Order: sequence, then C-alpha cells, then structure tokens
Amino acid sequence: MKSFLTLEDIDQIIGQPWQKTESLIASELVRVYAAAVGDGNPRWHSSDADVPLTMLAMVGFDSVVLAMRGINDVVLLGSSEVEGYLPVRVGDKIITTTAITSLRRRQSPAGITAFIAIRQDYTNQRDEKVASCTQTVIVRPGGLLAKYQGFWGSWDGIEIPPLVKQPTIKQLVEWAGVSGDNNPIHFDKEYSVSHGLPGVIVPGQLVLAFLGQMIADWLGAGGALVKLSVSFKGLNFPGSTITCRGVVAETIKGRAVLKVWAENCSGEKTVVGTAVAKMSDQALPQNGAVATI
Repeated sequence: MKSFLTLEDIDQIIGQPWQKTESLIASELVRVYAAAVGDGNPRWHSSDADVPLTMLAMVGFDSVVLAMRGINDVVLLGSSEVEGYLPVRVGDKIITTTAITSLRRRQSPAGITAFIAIRQDYTNQRDEKVASCTQTVIVRPGGLLAKYQGFWGSWDGIEIPPLVKQPTIKQLVEWAGVSGDNNPIHFDKEYSVSHGLPGVIVPGQLVLAFLGQMIADWLGAGGALVKLSVSFKGLNFPGSTITCRGVVAETIKGRAVLKVWAENCSGEKTVVGTAVAKMSDQALPQNGAVATI
C-alpha cells in the first residue's frame, strides 16, 4: 500500500478495499480521547467502558489524511456520517477496512479540487460488524474558502441543552496526539496562512466529537447515539467559541431523530447534520441549562 496517493492512483482503486488496519481499544486510549474532547462524563473512564461512537470515526483516519496529502497539502473534511450496529468496549480489537467509493474533480483557476468519498467498515475480534463511517475528504489548492451563511429554520420539539466549547491550540495538539491526525493546518499558523487559510482551523472530527458529547450528555447512561451524519459548511478557529445545539425533530419507536449543528461566535452554522439516538426506558430527556466545559 502506497503511503501517498495521486488522483490517478485513486482512479484505479475506486470501489476496492484500499487498506486494512487493526487497533486495540485500550482503556487509556478512551480516557485520552475523552480528555482531548474535554468530555468529563465518567461513562468513558471505567475499565470496562464502552466507546463513544464518534471515536470510531477517527480509527484509521490518520493514514487516510496522510495518503491524501500526496495530492495536495490542503486536506479538509467535507462530511462525515458514522453509524453504530453493536457496542464497542474497552479491550475490543477493531479491524478497519477502508475503501474509496468515488472521486469527483472540480477545475478552478487555482487548480484541481478533489472530492473523495471514503467508506470505513469496522469489525471486532469476533468478525462482527460493529459500525461504519462514510466521509468526504476535500483536497484543494490554496485560496480562501467561501463564507457559509444559512439556517435550518425553526423546529417544534425539545431543545437539547447546548454545549459550549472554546478549543485552544493546546487542545488541538492533544487531539492530534490521540487521533494521529498531524495535518499542520490544525496547529501551525504559518503553514495554514501560506496555504491560503485564514489561520489554524479546528479539526472537523473534533467538532463531530463535540456534537457526540452534547447528545450523550443529554441522553444519560440509559441512551445511546446510533447514527450521526454531518456536513461541514464553514471553519472554526481555536480561541473562538463553538456552540453545539440540537433539537428533537421526531420520535419513532423509542428513537429520537435530531437536527444538530455547531455555531461559531457570530451565530453562523459551521456544521449541520442529523442524528438518531436510542432513548432509555425512562421518560424523554428534558431541556436543561447551557453546559460550558
């Protein structure tokens, strides 16, 4: 398997298993992940803890980012959808099989921007499929990104208590350590600016983890996040506030369908998506106060 891929390489392997990695889910890894996210939920800190669904989205993703940098140095996450089928717990051995499912090119005066769709399937040591993740990676030449403005509109339903985050460069470095994603646009300002970005940007998968934390905190121990699908519409920056929000769109047979999003300090939605959560046997969770961590 090549460490770096070109677009021509990708043309040849679309639809085929591209790489397979094996990871042991150690309790320390889960604790370090939770610390990097800033998630103090004791659920993730026991010796037999289950694993946050959003944590699986980063398993094996570091090698994907590295390979894509063979095309261009600016690698961004365009969308991410992770769905769980069976619980993953500390001590499980996870085999990640990665395939590139499509490649789309867009020509601009600055060069070619590539939109690469990736699917990762996760199986455990018993050969049971426990989760899958589809992500779109955008590999682009330098230049400023278009500013996104938009809104979901108003929804009737229960509001999920917002989760407010203010990630720092230190947290981004910690995230790089636990995720293996050493893309310098997430911690090197000079590098980021030289490649056409306004500055260091917060990793999309970290914001995905923030949204997962908000939902897990709201559900409590009896509930579980089943599916989370988001699109990244704008940039978030360290030192600036990120507010995660959500609302229940509908409930069906013990599951809640949620609309979720993340806002920057100007109220612009930089990440938007949907989630499916399995409710506990208790009553539907109620509104709560803003939690700042």
